[in-house]
Amino acid sequence: MLADNSGRKVPLPTLTFGSHGVEVSMLQKILTDLGYMTPDMYRFRVGTYGPNTAKAVNRFREHYGLGMQGQYGMYDDIVAASLLSVLESNVPPAAASGSTPVLQAAPRRLQLRIALPQLEI
Repeated sequence: MLADNSGRKVPLPTLTFGSHGVEVSMLQKILTDLGYMTPDMYRFRVGTYGPNTAKAVNRFREHYGLGMQGQYGMYDDIVAASLLSVLESNVPPAAASGSTPVLQAAPRRLQLRIALPQLEI
């Protein structure tokens, strides 16, 4: 289970568009682990609460019927408590809701190259 050095499993609320730091990085990691983001969505902006992080928070809100309150994509105490509940249940969100994950990372192709010795015949 995710936790920072203080033992918290989810970031402290309130995070909004433009926030940055360790709390945002933690939120991005959790949203990625739960399938609401992919690492490509924040690879150049790790720890910055930008449009992709806001969209992922809104996807989470919609998926669990939390409604939109306050600023678009805001991570507040309702989202924090819901994330904590999902993480502590040890049940993936898709399994808990009976639906498929919101986002799935594209499968990566593995390239295997084997150097074989040349045989003389």
